[in-house]
Amino acid sequence: MSPIHTTKKLFVSLLILFFAVGLFAGTIRMGEAASITVTRTFSCLTYDGFLYPFSIGDYNYMWSQLSADAMQNISTILHIGQGKELLWYAIKRAFVYFDTALIPDEATVTSAILSIYVTTDYSDIDFNVTIQSGQPTYPQIPLQLSDYYKGLYSGDGGNRSTSQITGAGYWNITMTNLSWINKEDITKLCLRSHREINGVAPTGIEYIEIYSAEQGSVYAPKLYVTFEMTGYHYVIHGPYYENGNVANCTANVTLQIANLPSENYFLNGTDGIADDVTIGVEQLGLVFTWNISSYNYTRVYYLTDAFFEEIWIFIPDPNVPFNLYTFTITDFAGVSDAYLESIINVNGQNRIVERQKLDVINAVPFYFVWAKRYDLHLTCNRGSYTWSFIALTETSQNLIITSDMFPTLYPGLIVYTKALRMNATWIQTNYTDNNLLTSWVKVDIQYKSGFAWLTAYSVNNTGNTHKIDWYSADSAKDYVVQVTALRNSELKTWSFSCPKPAASANPFEGLLDILGTFPFPAANLVGLFIVLSVFAVFSYAYLPVGCLLGVITAMVLRYIGWLQTSWALLGLAMVISIFVALSEAKKKEREI
Repeated sequence: MSPIHTTKKLFVSLLILFFAVGLFAGTIRMGEAASITVTRTFSCLTYDGFLYPFSIGDYNYMWSQLSADAMQNISTILHIGQGKELLWYAIKRAFVYFDTALIPDEATVTSAILSIYVTTDYSDIDFNVTIQSGQPTYPQIPLQLSDYYKGLYSGDGGNRSTSQITGAGYWNITMTNLSWINKEDITKLCLRSHREINGVAPTGIEYIEIYSAEQGSVYAPKLYVTFEMTGYHYVIHGPYYENGNVANCTANVTLQIANLPSENYFLNGTDGIADDVTIGVEQLGLVFTWNISSYNYTRVYYLTDAFFEEIWIFIPDPNVPFNLYTFTITDFAGVSDAYLESIINVNGQNRIVERQKLDVINAVPFYFVWAKRYDLHLTCNRGSYTWSFIALTETSQNLIITSDMFPTLYPGLIVYTKALRMNATWIQTNYTDNNLLTSWVKVDIQYKSGFAWLTAYSVNNTGNTHKIDWYSADSAKDYVVQVTALRNSELKTWSFSCPKPAASANPFEGLLDILGTFPFPAANLVGLFIVLSVFAVFSYAYLPVGCLLGVITAMVLRYIGWLQTSWALLGLAMVISIFVALSEAKKKEREI
């Protein structure tokens, strides 16, 4: 082969190699900006209300009126529909508002569901609740009597017949006109009866009653919006104090991204209004950090591999003391992909204050406000678990992870849910959706009375992670816990049996509850006192004997029912006691 042919072959090979490398690199870049689907839940704003006119015997006049005679916009209920009683006609048009500006401008909305909590269906004749729009101008903010005029609203953005109402609870209407979802500002919708839209005069009662935003976030109208976008998106809100008020300061928030320069964002609360910033990046973000005082203390929020996250930036109030608390993690369950979050409840919503990645640092540091209660929430490949913690003088703590902490996995769903009867009066329900596809979860705790099932407790929350504690169970009743979730626009239901506990062997059950609420059953106090007394008395003479006798006493009390604790923890305590005894023995040998 001639040198020319050899050179040509080498050149072609190099060209193919460079092309392949370039194609592969291009594929990586394209993968970083892959299309993703996100579902967000928006609660109705308190601008909502309903309008109605007064008229005797002239329906068409009322129907065409340019302005309403009355407005209900501070009540906890809204009316939709119309009706006639004697000579009086009533036409009731409801208006709901949702701040959808956090949807990225480049996102494509693929579906939307309006969910309203129906309290009562008063209809003698079924009708369709129809969604109409008068955007961008109508209804106005705040709602005005002139917003009543029917000519301001048009279209059918989705409807559903009241014949499909089965009782009190959330009732969904699928939206068909997705262009009404305002990605730049507030989405405003008008809710009317289709019979009223067509000018069909009622002969009886034709309206339903729903809860308004004033009822609170648990029952307020909701708008579930699903959209597609590329890359990774984060929304940061703040700064806030931990009581929910806007922090009178600025916060410098830094986003670190792998192999790229950090990005900085300033949130200004000095004007009394918190900022909302939407961030879009092509590569996965690693961690958010922000300053919490003039002494350069910082809080940390590690990001998971989720394509979308929403973060609230909390600053300790400068007038309240706060400290650094550290938590050493002992893992007996072999977890991975683990994060530890500090969580507070703000205005009825659980919010993550900080999130640490467990393979980054141990012990885990958190900044806590003095005497405030926090939930420490562990998420990992096995599921989730929550400890409760009050920030007092003990700034160094130990957390032990065991296998029995985690609920059952339902294959194919990546959903963990369980309900357990913790004691005679305490039922605990846990729900975790690691894929972050859950819009809301409803928990109903029921018992049987005769041939009917009655609801003793019910709660409805939005979000993907829930821990619900009910402390008012009747010790003589069997309960069934039903967990219903709207997940990826589909309803899923699980049921758990929580029978009444067997007769307790602990004679102190219920007698010590008057002392208050403890992070463990109050009946354990006597058993704990006995164990500590044995430990203190015998440790004074010889530490190993005190440790061993203390653990043996705890085991005996656990066996007879005077102490409720895990056998695994008692076994661990016994192993530690043996090591203490061996250590003391070696020490005495050296002294001899």
